[in-house]
Amino acid sequence: MKKADRILKNREFSSIISQRHIVKTPSFILYWQPRAGKRARVGISVGKKLGNAVHRNLVKRQVRSMVDCIFQFDEDYDTILIIRPVYARHSYQENLEELRSARKRLGQTNRNKKGGTATMRRFSFFADLSSWGWQAVQHPGVQTERPK
Repeated sequence: MKKADRILKNREFSSIISQRHIVKTPSFILYWQPRAGKRARVGISVGKKLGNAVHRNLVKRQVRSMVDCIFQFDEDYDTILIIRPVYARHSYQENLEELRSARKRLGQTNRNKKGGTATMRRFSFFADLSSWGWQAVQHPGVQTERPK
């Protein structure tokens, strides 16, 4: 991964993270935003929970090699990779496959902001209440539950 393809400045990290476009996996958190320059860039952050400086630098080198395998740098977005402590428990191949699957999800809309999966879980919970003898009562503009 060339230095020109990296995000290095703290304010660039902060601006991408503040956009809150996010993809989470057990070993990685990926933040992305539409790219600003001609080429896509990738920033890597490894926290102190992962180990001492020698181990963190080893992890960064491994992740850079994964990024070289997976990214073509012609994507439409800049990406920040935050490495989670679980990364150390998995093998290189498992982490590579996990990063590859997370990269495929990049660029998709963030469904949890408005009515995504959390809302669907809540509605499926209310649907399950009917098996317990509860029924929905319709009031103008309000939905409540009460026993039969």
